[in-house]
Amino acid sequence: MKHLFLLSAAVLAVSAAVLCFAQEAAPAAKIDPKAAEVALPAPAKTGGMPLMQALAERKTVRDYKPGELDAATLSEILYAANGVNRPDGKRTIPTALNMQDLEVYVALPNAVYHYDAKANKLVKIDDGDFRAEIITRKDLANNSACILVYASDSSKNRTPEIKFPAIHVGEASQDVYLYAASKGLGTVSLGMYEEKAVRKVFKLEDKMTVILAQAVGFPVK
Repeated sequence: MKHLFLLSAAVLAVSAAVLCFAQEAAPAAKIDPKAAEVALPAPAKTGGMPLMQALAERKTVRDYKPGELDAATLSEILYAANGVNRPDGKRTIPTALNMQDLEVYVALPNAVYHYDAKANKLVKIDDGDFRAEIITRKDLANNSACILVYASDSSKNRTPEIKFPAIHVGEASQDVYLYAASKGLGTVSLGMYEEKAVRKVFKLEDKMTVILAQAVGFPVK
């Protein structure tokens, strides 16, 4: 009887190990470039690097090696930038008078998208690789995993001040810096972008004011 018990325990242990390995080995979901809309995985809201450590490791990185972001990581980048973090629809960044004017656009190697924060999804704008068209430094653009573009909807700005949208973008950019530090990614905020190309690529309405771009990628070690 004792031998049977030990044998059963061993079988259970091996089965658990195999299951664990299978779960760990499962490939991360990727963004389907053919989909008109991409439902993103819910961002992880627990765990991760301690805040003070992320602050200590926050830095600008301009040199990347080519690589593709999985859907979960991209979801968390966008959540950090301007995701919905409460049932009432408020965001991960504060905005003056809760105007929620900020919109985030994403350039990936195969397509460009608008981030729908409320639905946590990407809405495709166009197919193709436009990264080098919208960023002045072409080598950085081509090696980045994604480029975020931050634009403010002027129809939501209930003040005559442009400083508020600029502050909102600064908050979003810093959130992405901290997330990148926590995940071993690199990022850089880019004021040098091609304004006309950005507006054309993302099909921006006149009411949208482009304020900043931000590249995210895998650092060259």
